[in-house]
Amino acid sequence: PALRAEPLLVDLLALAVAPGHRGQGHGRRLLREAIHRASLTESGGAEMRLTVSESNAAGRGLFSSAGFEILDPNHGAYPQGQRAIRMRLSLPPSGPPRAPQTLA
Repeated sequence: PALRAEPLLVDLLALAVAPGHRGQGHGRRLLREAIHRASLTESGGAEMRLTVSESNAAGRGLFSSAGFEILDPNHGAYPQGQRAIRMRLSLPPSGPPRAPQTLA
């Protein structure tokens, strides 16, 4: 295989749960699955990044509890004026495939 000069960077653009289904672990399962799938693409050194609004306490808590660290606490602003926080997570090296999880 060809050598990659830079590690793979995965940018999680959106993760959303419908308001009536929040607080039931769906966001955590979606995030866990996104991390798992991203980790399958690289043998190590890959990183996942995302941007979250400072006003999104639930999202910031979810990402922090999953191991994301703040990369840039002032990554700009959203159109409504909220500060954008850039976060990163070092992805684990890929392991053997596992069965997909259902949300039910």
